[in-house]
Amino acid sequence: MGRKRSRRKRHYQETPVEETSKKPEVIEATSTKVKESDDVELDLGQAYKWLVKHQKTLLLIALILIPLFIAGYYRAYPAHLPITDSWAEGSVTQYYQNQLRGQLKQDFPNLPDANLNERVSQQYNELIKNQSEIIEQQIAQTSQSFKERMKNDAGETYLLAIDPWVYYMDSVNVNDHGYAGEVLVDGEPREMRAMAPLGTSVSTNIHVYINIWVWKILSIFVGGLSLMGGAFWTPLIIASLSTIPAFFLARRKAGNLAGFVAAIIVAVHGAYLNRTPAGFSDTDAYNVFFPLLVAWLFLEAFEAKELWKKVALSAAAGLALGVYSMAWVGYWYILYILVFVIIGYLLFTVIKQLYSNYLLKQNNKTTKTWVETGAWPAIKNTLILTAIFIFVTGLVVSLRYGLQTFLNVPMQILSFSQLKVAANPNLWPNVLTTVAELNEVNFAGVVGNMGGKFLFWLALIGSAAALLPSKDKLKGKDILFLGLSVLITLFLVSDKLLNASPVTYLFTLMLPLTIGGIMLITDKRNIDIKFALLLLIWFVATMYATTKGVRFTLVLVPAFAISIGTLLGTLHTHISRLLAKELELPRKLVIPVLAILLCLVLVAPVKSAHNIALNEIPSMNDAWYSSLIGIKENSAENAIITSWWDFGHWFKAIAERPVTFDGGSQNTPMAHWVGKLLLTEDEEESIGILRMLDCGSRTAFERLEEKLVDIVYTKKVMDELILLDYDDAKERLLTEGLSEEEAEYVLERSHCKPPEAFFITSQDMVGKGGVWGHFGSWDFEKAYIYNRLRGKTQDAAVTEMIEKFNYTEEYAKQMYFEIKGITSESAANSWISPWPGYSSGWIGCTEQIVTVNRSDDGGETSVLENKSVAVCPTNINLGSNNAAEARADAIIIDVDEPENSRIRIGFYQGGIRQSQNDLSQPRKLVIAHKNSEDGLETFSFEGQGNNMGATYDVENKRLLLADPLHTGSIFMQLFYLNGKYNEKYELFSDKTSFNGQRIIVWKVNWDGGEETEE
Repeated sequence: MGRKRSRRKRHYQETPVEETSKKPEVIEATSTKVKESDDVELDLGQAYKWLVKHQKTLLLIALILIPLFIAGYYRAYPAHLPITDSWAEGSVTQYYQNQLRGQLKQDFPNLPDANLNERVSQQYNELIKNQSEIIEQQIAQTSQSFKERMKNDAGETYLLAIDPWVYYMDSVNVNDHGYAGEVLVDGEPREMRAMAPLGTSVSTNIHVYINIWVWKILSIFVGGLSLMGGAFWTPLIIASLSTIPAFFLARRKAGNLAGFVAAIIVAVHGAYLNRTPAGFSDTDAYNVFFPLLVAWLFLEAFEAKELWKKVALSAAAGLALGVYSMAWVGYWYILYILVFVIIGYLLFTVIKQLYSNYLLKQNNKTTKTWVETGAWPAIKNTLILTAIFIFVTGLVVSLRYGLQTFLNVPMQILSFSQLKVAANPNLWPNVLTTVAELNEVNFAGVVGNMGGKFLFWLALIGSAAALLPSKDKLKGKDILFLGLSVLITLFLVSDKLLNASPVTYLFTLMLPLTIGGIMLITDKRNIDIKFALLLLIWFVATMYATTKGVRFTLVLVPAFAISIGTLLGTLHTHISRLLAKELELPRKLVIPVLAILLCLVLVAPVKSAHNIALNEIPSMNDAWYSSLIGIKENSAENAIITSWWDFGHWFKAIAERPVTFDGGSQNTPMAHWVGKLLLTEDEEESIGILRMLDCGSRTAFERLEEKLVDIVYTKKVMDELILLDYDDAKERLLTEGLSEEEAEYVLERSHCKPPEAFFITSQDMVGKGGVWGHFGSWDFEKAYIYNRLRGKTQDAAVTEMIEKFNYTEEYAKQMYFEIKGITSESAANSWISPWPGYSSGWIGCTEQIVTVNRSDDGGETSVLENKSVAVCPTNINLGSNNAAEARADAIIIDVDEPENSRIRIGFYQGGIRQSQNDLSQPRKLVIAHKNSEDGLETFSFEGQGNNMGATYDVENKRLLLADPLHTGSIFMQLFYLNGKYNEKYELFSDKTSFNGQRIIVWKVNWDGGEETEE
């Protein structure tokens, strides 16, 4: 039994042979999995080792790409116009709330406003809950509708602003026939759409070629992309690339964190972002990119070890600056900055060596010659590299523009200082005084534009911190210098100093570097001051530039960004070292944590970037575009468009027709003539001016001035000529001593048979009325007195005024005393000519019966009479004194007896009306009668204590308030009265944009006037 059991047992052990025979497969599979796991672990391990090995390179790449991505991200907003979502939400919300409010008012007419608003809010919230999908769909559809109004038929957002359109036009021309402009004259390109009918010579900006290159590259990936669609992305690309030289420039001084911070600030800074979003295809992007690139390459040349690298980098800097000259005429500013950096560096080196020799003498040691000292190699190296830099720059500029252009660079500062003079030397007005981007801004405004006092303070400290050693341990005097710099820079951002004179402010700005430089003279450490000099001089130069125009805050951005980066990078280096040593914290923990904390400074600028980018939308819209396309498709190619200059580039690029003047020719006599054309009340005078401009632009005046010499007298003669027909004008010229040939030359350019003409009046011109009204009413006699006589003695000036202008002696003396009291160009501008504007839009009026006291017998008796008048509420503040205030509560218009029209003036104390009277009259009143045959009646009431002009539209019972100079003007007749009373201006198109801006195009009817010779 036992054996059997034993045998069974063995048999039992042997039976599962087939099962156990499978075990090796299981074991093999398991071993394979283990092997795969080992391979994965091995791969991960190798990847980790690779990451550790290349961590510095990868970190560097990440630090470069992050700012570049951020720069592109925010600048891409205009492509999809996200702001329309909030517009749509507001529009739909307002629609439903108005519906609810109207229904509630109907149901509860006596419901107080507070309760009404509360119920509207409650019902609207309920509506959202019940119909959220429908409302969201309506919002999406409305948003899409808004977007479509700012895009072409291909779904491409229109170019932003104005100037990008002229570069787009040039890009089209270059792509089409190889040169900017429409024709070649003597082998030189000429733009015949500018300064019509003359045209103007044109050079091709490098931006034009870059637009084409970008378009061709993007077209590979985006089918059907138009040239406008390609040019749309150019500023985004250039601005994003600007972060790279910013990174390396700051990194050279204070490490990776410095470079990262500088690059981020360049990427998101408002002064740069709002000039370089996608669609703003102007040259502004180059004004940050190239200066950063040039400065980086130039300083890198001094850091290079090998001679060939030094030469190559210096030459590359010169080449970059030469290319920059092809993008912006003001390229020379960075050349000046770098030259002054070198001068400062050489002076410092020489002084330091002189001090060293002085110490040797004091210690009775042998002094070294300059060649023997360590200073000489540095000086020689500096001079050679600077010479290479300037030579290459000059070579590139000369090859493009001629040697004389480069030789004239030292004179550019002088012309820059004349940007804001009131009158040009030739007595014509200086239109640049009114260009928005050239508006003057004080240093408090500069600080605000740069991001506020805190960031500006950090930047100022950073410019001083550039003198500190970036890696070596700080010494006691370094800490002292930094402390002094903090105190001085705190003073620099105080209201007191920000409102001080520019000289005082800039002198104080230079104090930290001056103190630091003096301290370094006695320092044996080899601290290179070129970087600190670069930041300081960049700050000083560009802050001075901002006094000539707010647009120049843009060129301060690089120094601002690098200074903040330098400060944070320097703090990071020294604080992390201190924490790791004193607190014995691990550096691997301290370095990233501290970097993150310091980068919190960037939160506010990045948030601000979102808001700025959100509001970057095109000024062009479907209403403007279709208006201009209408001209293009329904006019001859030589038809001329006239309007105020601002949108001239649009007219040229879209309508493809010549313009009287534009953004490239605004500072010319046409500004006065077009302003006068708009301001005159006489349609014949406006047509006479337009005919002169369309026949020969300013050439008729210039030839006449050559003969008569005196510009003031020439202007008087020309003002007469434009009102005369050809024969009478010729006779008038002959009486001035012109020969038959000379007279005919002038008349060919003032009284020809003009080409087809279009005149545009648009909503924006209302707000600009003060500007074109100023230039249109320009007083040439006053301009002469201010420019030519204020430097003379009283006797000489008075005598000349009496002889030249036939003034009385008393009046001439008064004029002399007035000009001697003028203390600024701005005041001179206002003295020569006023700034008339519009005070209101149309004001609805109501008819009322009033009782008037009428005297019919010379005042012996009076009769009370009831009559109908129009009462127009105005509520205009006329002035205040302490708590007392005078307001024009209403204007009462008596159409039958306009001389009885009155201003109803209320006198208020603490906001409560104390009394009211109807004694004053508007200085000028225009009655626009119901029937166009009755025309416009103008009444002037001199001696009134106000400067109010009023136009009453009888048919529509409405009133328009403006300066008397605008009241009844051609612009008012066309834009506000719809050309009802005009014969020479025929309505061509009348469109209103989605944002309520009206654009009216008029076709000029030259027929019906006096016969003119061809």
